[in-house]
Amino acid sequence: MFGLNDIYTGNGSPAIEEVRLRTTKEMAAYFGYSDSDAFLEFAKKSAMPRIRLNARRIMFDFVAVQGWMAKRTIGRSR
Repeated sequence: MFGLNDIYTGNGSPAIEEVRLRTTKEMAAYFGYSDSDAFLEFAKKSAMPRIRLNARRIMFDFVAVQGWMAKRTIGRSR
């Protein structure tokens, strides 16, 4: 059995690529939050893309979050 981050090649064998899903703690640290609950409140209020796996587990697709940040970028980007 493979996890959520396993990507399959055309021949059916797993090929682990860059891990796309991040935990709430990982994303909180990425955005500079020391408290996961405060980060989740920010994520909800700002409509950050997230995946609710069950009532207590929320994951973030890092690629989707990067796209969300790109849409919110103001001014020039280099």
